[in-house]
Amino acid sequence: MAGEQGKDGGRSFLPSDYVEQKTEAKFFVVVFFLFVVVMVGVLGAFMVTSRAWKDVKAEQVAINQVFETESAKLEQLKQLQNQRGEMIETARITAALLEPVPRSLLVAELVRRLPEGAMLAEVQLDSERLRPSPPPAEADKKKKTGSLTDKQGEPEKPKVEPPRFTHSLQIDGLAVDNTLVADYLLALQGSSLLSNVELVFIKQERAQGEELRKFQIDAMLNTAVDPETVEGVQPFEIASAVEEG
Repeated sequence: MAGEQGKDGGRSFLPSDYVEQKTEAKFFVVVFFLFVVVMVGVLGAFMVTSRAWKDVKAEQVAINQVFETESAKLEQLKQLQNQRGEMIETARITAALLEPVPRSLLVAELVRRLPEGAMLAEVQLDSERLRPSPPPAEADKKKKTGSLTDKQGEPEKPKVEPPRFTHSLQIDGLAVDNTLVADYLLALQGSSLLSNVELVFIKQERAQGEELRKFQIDAMLNTAVDPETVEGVQPFEIASAVEEG
């Protein structure tokens, strides 16, 4: 077999087959080493990615738990707000059904303003419920609201309007003369508990052997006034005011 030429231009005494096998062996060693390096890198990357994915998954589970907890709190808050709204509506309806002015306070006010020489024969208080205004047309309602559902997509509950009442007062009495009737009319017109105070009639009538003036005064009860702010009549003065009348 012929030898190969060396680096110095001479010839090598090693067989060419041996040289080729040695070269191929070195090549396979380098390839195998690179393969091992690549596999180690891939395995390391896989392990790091797997660990990172586990951490992300654990964080996602923790976030989901927090979200569920906060969602439950928001649902409870929404229920409390709905209950609060229902309680407010119930309170409004209850307040509307109660007497705007206690009858004892009203009687004390009528007696306190009664002049000497006049007396009350009958006091009648009537209440009338006001009819609610008709609902707007369907087209107008859609223009204003845009939809019959709220922001969450739930159907809106119809709002219950509290009932409203007007209270009319009829006062029948007797007086010695017309001047006392006029004084009593002016006194009632100055009361904050009453409004639209008007004299219906005044006529002469004989009672208990005397010529007296029978009168009727109509008025409306002022529901906007706070009974506790009525000047001149305090709760502890009501009984004494009735006795003095």
